[in-house]
Amino acid sequence: MTSSDSSVAVSGAEHAAASCVSDIVAYLFGQYPSAARQAGRHELDGCLPLSCARSAVGHGVLAATAARHLGALPDDADPELRADLDAAMRMAEGERFRATELAQPHLTPLEVLAETDLSPFLRPYAPLTERLDALDTHLSRLPSFLAEAADTVPARLPAGERLLAVEQAQAQAITIGNVVRQLNQAEGTDGRARRAVAAEGRIAAGEAASVACADFARVAAATRPSPGLLGPDRLAEFLRIKEGIDRRPGDLLEEAIEEVASLLSALDSAARDMGAGGRRAACELMADHVSDTPVTEHLASVIQRLRDFWEHLDVVSMDTVVPLEIRPAVGPGTATAVEFSLSPPLEPIRQPHILYLPELPAANEDARFQARRRYLNDPMINVIAVHEVYVGHYLHAEAAARGPSVVRACFPSITGYAEGWAHYAEELAVEYGLADGQPLVRIAQLKSALESAVRLVSYLSMHLMRSPFAEAAALAARSCDWSAERAAREVLVVAADPTPAMYTLAKLRIREWRAAVSAASRPSLKAFHDRLMRCGNAPLATVWRYYLDGEHDGTVAGAGGPTTNAEVR
Repeated sequence: MTSSDSSVAVSGAEHAAASCVSDIVAYLFGQYPSAARQAGRHELDGCLPLSCARSAVGHGVLAATAARHLGALPDDADPELRADLDAAMRMAEGERFRATELAQPHLTPLEVLAETDLSPFLRPYAPLTERLDALDTHLSRLPSFLAEAADTVPARLPAGERLLAVEQAQAQAITIGNVVRQLNQAEGTDGRARRAVAAEGRIAAGEAASVACADFARVAAATRPSPGLLGPDRLAEFLRIKEGIDRRPGDLLEEAIEEVASLLSALDSAARDMGAGGRRAACELMADHVSDTPVTEHLASVIQRLRDFWEHLDVVSMDTVVPLEIRPAVGPGTATAVEFSLSPPLEPIRQPHILYLPELPAANEDARFQARRRYLNDPMINVIAVHEVYVGHYLHAEAAARGPSVVRACFPSITGYAEGWAHYAEELAVEYGLADGQPLVRIAQLKSALESAVRLVSYLSMHLMRSPFAEAAALAARSCDWSAERAAREVLVVAADPTPAMYTLAKLRIREWRAAVSAASRPSLKAFHDRLMRCGNAPLATVWRYYLDGEHDGTVAGAGGPTTNAEVR
């Protein structure tokens, strides 16, 4: 074959690989229209998924096709394309795994409820009249969609999934009405009867959708709880597919147990250093440090100081284009929830990223104050600002947006890497001096790390069937000083949803990669961090390969030579 023929073959392989990625993205957007709307694909406004069973054969074909194209890529293929294809392949393989190995041919209750999310209609991606028309269509279709989906709910659900489904369905029953009222008020009244009639019809449609959500909550509550545990073999396969982790889950559990022990020791040491009577007393001291200003204002001031802190350090690039807005989250379930809402990456005119912070109504002043003392005290606000903004989710989202990828920008839940990066950032901030002269910030960071590590231990020990539920909950309560009720809930939820466990699992891998590339100097550490963030949202194995590709093609400058990593590949 001549050099010209070879280049044509490579070009053809890359073109076929790119087409495969596009096919998988289109398929997933069709399966989960809520994800498309969140990404800015508004041609799917008002669209809802079919209630028929997933095609295990179809998923298998998509995954096999992607694997074939991945194998055909030359070693010097575009790293962006290789990362896209690998991420898409794992997503397709994950769909197959769920439909076959986990016997989940239909949408789960939580996936069903994701389609009731009306928040995309609040963003000004189009004139209000267009968004209201799309909202009206969506609302009109929700009752029948939820009724059909209710018929596919199995008689038994994993206990944590059942709990979340009931809570989220009940919350959505309230939130739908709130969104409808908000958009009706935004439309305004100018005396025209047509608008008044449309608003009344929208309110009626919203009420019907809310009733349907409440009915769905009752269907979920009527199911019987089951353990829903994977067992050692399926857990290993799940981690291999989702994150590319080949290491045995038992070894991961031992690593997580060691991390918990290390964090407990560090908390004890930090408590002694500040003269507190143990780690519990040190954690309680945080609650006495609460700013007089509203939490949104206080966080804004912390964020500005953080930006100055990181810019001075120069261990990660601080480039941002799309702004961040901080807004109070008022509504069901927002007493302690902090949520980073990604700017839809596919919208032609990018809207701000939004960080929602709990801010209970003034009528609940005592409840608001107690929640702030417990969850949003000043030391913890520092850790939250790192995790959510600098250099966590906000900076990560901005770095990913500078790349050409759709699949790694539009599916934030594809992996635990995004949360792992933000969790690693908390540790990095303290390593480089954020807590100097602020011992309670160190306590807050260690408390955050401990709770995340305990969730990982709970997740792995439960699915490996090493610990019964009662034992896992008791261990969580002792380690984190949680109440028995909170510990039980945490263990139930993490057993059903691995996301909270991924914070620590991914953080440990990032630590490992950093050691492997000898990123000790600040220039090399900055190159290391920038390359990881640019990869966006991708499975851990994909991120590591993306970094190595950057080393090989010279994209990563200043870092030492990497060693191989046999655990994530």
